[in-house]
Amino acid sequence: MKKLFLTIFLALIASLASAEDKRVPYIEGSIGYFNAENNHPGNFHYGPDGNPVVSVSLTNTYNSAANYNFEVGVKNIFNNFRIGLSETFMRTKATTSGVIVTTVNTLPEVQDKGHSNTNFVMLNTYYDLPVNFDLKPYLGFGLGVSKNNKTSAEFAYSFTAGANYPLNENVYVGGKATYYQLNQSTVEDGSNNTISRSGAYALNALIGYQF
Repeated sequence: MKKLFLTIFLALIASLASAEDKRVPYIEGSIGYFNAENNHPGNFHYGPDGNPVVSVSLTNTYNSAANYNFEVGVKNIFNNFRIGLSETFMRTKATTSGVIVTTVNTLPEVQDKGHSNTNFVMLNTYYDLPVNFDLKPYLGFGLGVSKNNKTSAEFAYSFTAGANYPLNENVYVGGKATYYQLNQSTVEDGSNNTISRSGAYALNALIGYQF
């Protein structure tokens, strides 16, 4: 699905870039800081002791970590708008803690430390603010999917604010802040347990090339 999406998007970029000279393809790479908000597992049927669950009060917490982002797109689709297809990857340490109450036992301080690998694939629209100086600020909004190594792929959206500075006619550097909102997801271990809707944010330094 992701490969098909990328193929269609690259074909769209090629057609848009060839339509008018002012439409400029670009590629970007960035690295930065990532932090995920706490979320809550739910929809438990059986506890670790094998007995039916009466109630659950669990919280997932995540350590901050590095994230890596790559984007291809086209500038000047119309006026100051551009579009880009991005993929972001991060790997964080996760801890699950809380209480599971079953029909037989109360199981406190359940902890499951492991790594959480998350990918975002987003189709983004940006507005480059019209300013009369070299530092070019912009705002963006994205729609796409989020996939964790332990959960199903789910809908996600994002908001971005950033600025770019040209080093020469083709190369530019910049920084951006992105907030992601993830839909509720399902744990892919056959249990049908869920992870509540949650958010995450990233702060990135980037370098780009426009053709």
